[in-house]
Amino acid sequence: MHAQIVLFDGFDPLDVIAPYEVLSAGGAASDGAVRVELVSAEGRREVISGTGDLGRHATTHHLGPDALEAAGAHVVRARVVDDGGLVTGAGVTSGLDLGLHLLERDVGPKVALAVEELFAYERRGVVWRNHGPEPSLR
Repeated sequence: MHAQIVLFDGFDPLDVIAPYEVLSAGGAASDGAVRVELVSAEGRREVISGTGDLGRHATTHHLGPDALEAAGAHVVRARVVDDGGLVTGAGVTSGLDLGLHLLERDVGPKVALAVEELFAYERRGVVWRNHGPEPSLR
């Protein structure tokens, strides 16, 4: 398994540990068949603006949407946002959801479920993606 995790000044180690551990376990459970993209466990402005991905959809901790919007991202209030090659999570525990989503998306549900059971963790919420009809309920 080859993983690249982007770190930035002032990052909180707790934001990195969950997705790293989930992806590492997924690599072990799948004989290394894990593809890791740009992953931000907390959708920080420095990560988004540093990638040239301005205008992409992303999420962040509930205290950070203003900074993320200032960087040019479209903020989505969800635990995990998958905008193609940019996947972001809303904080510490959503890092587990983010890692499990990547495992399910790229390796398959069997490996994701095995890792979910290993961590005794049940995913929460819906992974937001930019497709489907706009909801009429507001």
